[in-house]
Amino acid sequence: MIIATKFHDKTFNSDSRYFLDSDLAVLGSSSSQYDEYIRLIRKEYQIYPTFLYRRGRLKVLRVLLNKPIYQTDYFTSKYEKQAQRNLKRELQTLV
Repeated sequence: MIIATKFHDKTFNSDSRYFLDSDLAVLGSSSSQYDEYIRLIRKEYQIYPTFLYRRGRLKVLRVLLNKPIYQTDYFTSKYEKQAQRNLKRELQTLV
């Protein structure tokens, strides 16, 4: 299951779907919590210069926004809309 978090591909295993959705729950948090998450992500990747970080982060955001983020009804109904807003807002700050 841990390896599945690398790609977050659609899975038919119910346990895996909930595990992956839990891993992405932060994306659907409040705007202020998401901003803190972004700050911590940048800190984690501080070894990369801004132009490389931005390029990589844009790629991640575009992949996430290209399909539904969550795989379970519970996470979709609770977090999907806010996650989409958070990701789109972050994307706008990077382009």
